[in-house]
Amino acid sequence: MDNFLGREGFETAWGLSIYVSTSSLKLMFDAGPSRGILIRNAKRAGISLEEVEYLLLSHPHGDHVGGISAFYPLAHKPKVIVPKGFSPRDLEYLRSLGFDLEEVEELEIGEVKVVDSLGRWMPELVCLLPGGIMLTGCSHNGISRIVEEVLRRGEEVKAIIGGLHLFSSPPFKVKREVEKLIDLGVEKIAPMHCSGRGVIRYLEREHPEMLLILGSGSEVTF
Repeated sequence: MDNFLGREGFETAWGLSIYVSTSSLKLMFDAGPSRGILIRNAKRAGISLEEVEYLLLSHPHGDHVGGISAFYPLAHKPKVIVPKGFSPRDLEYLRSLGFDLEEVEELEIGEVKVVDSLGRWMPELVCLLPGGIMLTGCSHNGISRIVEEVLRRGEEVKAIIGGLHLFSSPPFKVKREVEKLIDLGVEKIAPMHCSGRGVIRYLEREHPEMLLILGSGSEVTF
């Protein structure tokens, strides 16, 4: 789920939800803002919510957690992973829905790693997939700063998929952030959700080989 359309027949909403299937596990990164859209888009994509083993919630904003009740009536619920710093009210709500819940700063789930982006004011997780692929929810803590932190922990970042939180940023900041990401070794960027049109336009003009356009219904294989 994304606020941009990636494939005809899918629904959009201001928010983000990314389904990940690897050789050993199935997980979902964020749940978007809408229970109904999550259920319908999953059905259109041929995804069984019953088979989702882990639900990673990047941060506690409604456009990323609002769809979580789609899992509530299921007999098999995914384990929910959240960053440390979730409010007690949010944690209580999730537990009231019957979810097994874990707060983490860093976690390995098979070949997938979950890392706290060390936010100054917003707890936020990023998800690291094999091959240096990083999923981001909103990047409230600054996308280049997040990549620097991930690199400091000994990981690599070759591709970024998700929200970059540059939708209201002036052109000079968009340029600064993109060029910094290139300096840090990033080779592909899929700007989704809160990234903004300015990032897409800059990449189209200056670095078209880096740009990957994804939205609701898109599928990508690495």
